[in-house]
Amino acid sequence: MLVRCDYQRLQQILIGDLQQRMDGVQEVRLTSDTAGVVSAIRHHLHQAETPPTALMVTQLWALPNLNQSLKDANLARDQLRDLLDCPLVFWLSDRVVRLVSRYAQDFKNHATPTIAFSYPPGELMCSLHRGANQIFRQVLDLGSDRFLPDSALDLQSGSQLRNELDAALRDVGDEISQDADLQASFRFLQGRDAHSRIEEMASAKAYYEQSLEHWVEHSRLEIENSKLTPQSSVTSVAMLPTALEKAAVLHFHLGLWWRAHAVLQRTTYDSSLKQARRSFTACVTIFRELDQPQRTAQFIHALAEVLQKQRDWAALETIAQEAYKLHQQTDDLVRQARDRGFFAEIALKRQDWAKGQTEALLALQLLDTAQERLAQNPDNPSLKIGLAIAEQFQRGWYRYLQGEAQMQLGSPQDAIALLVEAKAQTSPEYDLTLYRQILDELIHHYFESGQYLNAFHIKQERRAVEFRYNLRAFIGAGAVQPHQRTAFAQPLDDQTQSAIAAEIAASGRELDIKRLTQRLRSPQNQLVVIHGPSGVGKSSIVNAGLTPALGRLTPEGRNPLPILVQTYVNWQQGIEA
Repeated sequence: MLVRCDYQRLQQILIGDLQQRMDGVQEVRLTSDTAGVVSAIRHHLHQAETPPTALMVTQLWALPNLNQSLKDANLARDQLRDLLDCPLVFWLSDRVVRLVSRYAQDFKNHATPTIAFSYPPGELMCSLHRGANQIFRQVLDLGSDRFLPDSALDLQSGSQLRNELDAALRDVGDEISQDADLQASFRFLQGRDAHSRIEEMASAKAYYEQSLEHWVEHSRLEIENSKLTPQSSVTSVAMLPTALEKAAVLHFHLGLWWRAHAVLQRTTYDSSLKQARRSFTACVTIFRELDQPQRTAQFIHALAEVLQKQRDWAALETIAQEAYKLHQQTDDLVRQARDRGFFAEIALKRQDWAKGQTEALLALQLLDTAQERLAQNPDNPSLKIGLAIAEQFQRGWYRYLQGEAQMQLGSPQDAIALLVEAKAQTSPEYDLTLYRQILDELIHHYFESGQYLNAFHIKQERRAVEFRYNLRAFIGAGAVQPHQRTAFAQPLDDQTQSAIAAEIAASGRELDIKRLTQRLRSPQNQLVVIHGPSGVGKSSIVNAGLTPALGRLTPEGRNPLPILVQTYVNWQQGIEA
């Protein structure tokens, strides 16, 4: 039997009711560690103390490779009849039902017609409110100075929460427009979705502002009606998020938007940073007024980073001192390390080289201690996310500060070694500004110490990086390379997308790229050969046009992974690399 139910809570209510009415109704709950459907059923039957009178298989969506698991179940459908002689019920979401029809049609034909269960309209609205409040609560609980990826909020495509929200929105229809709170929450989710796609950044800002306007007005009404008092707001961390806390979340996301806009539109860099500063200040101010030091500690670094980019060292020192006290109270080693990094940079700007070196070293030691703590407690999600961010954005920064201090203290070789290490620990994808600073300092210090060849190689690398990230025009002979966008405004679990180089469009070759992708999209073209004399631009088309374009194709619902192989002697090793 196949049962379609998009809501896990409703599913558990129905299964619980059946277990009360009938003895022997057992459940096989699949997880991300499950090898397959049939093996999970075998394992359950082997472990069960009594044979089931009915067996419920739930959470197929959790299987790591669902498509392949359904194909395997399709082939093993006859084995299920031999395994047990009682009703076998598969609980499926609407998405999984479609996948079963596609990948396991014979398996589906063995079952009775699909039975569907859904909430009544009133309960659907409550379900949407629960899901929206859960997302706000997760953002507040995790806290960050970065855009939290959908995976951290269980909102990635195919996740249970995402599926339930999509199903509820589909089932509710136009009724959502009659609920202002729900519509504002939905605007926030639309903003997050659009924020993760650079071409939809303008829409993200509009969604955030619409949602923020509602929650600000709602919070005023709450205060006027005495629904929110200073006493209750202190304990609101354990309750549903209030309108004021939701407004803080929207201020935070608007700050992230303006900070990303400053990177993407460099002509408005200073004005965008001012807007980001206002938004982050509003977010932190709300948590201060609500007397929530833990929330303040979690979000204050977003404001500190903008002050750092504005080079407002006096304001940064004040915020960093406040942040360090808060992070000591919450025993947050990763954020304490970053506070020390701010102290180190401020000291270097004031030419206090010894203090700068000491603070940078303390920051690295705190980060190492946090790594040891995570090894002892690997299930700490907040520490895991914090360390992931620190490794991508901060460890190289601490090494860079330490190297700068060593250079001023008269140890040029030690300084160069630290800068080389900082370069290895920094990725231009995550912090292009810092990476370029490290390259500039290495060029300067190599030149000053007479290592001219090393300085030349680093200078070449800097030019290549600047071209790759669209900061320098392509000049000279050689193959054009694809432009890349930094992951500064993107979720941490999203790969940086290469963009077709502007030189391809400027030279009129974009039409060639479209023709090639159309050919490759068609299944009858197994092989496409690009040929021509040397120097006409074959490598440039492949490198800077076709390869990034293929990454965005979805022929027949598939997501291709383009792999460029340019070493023909040992091509297997080239693919593995």
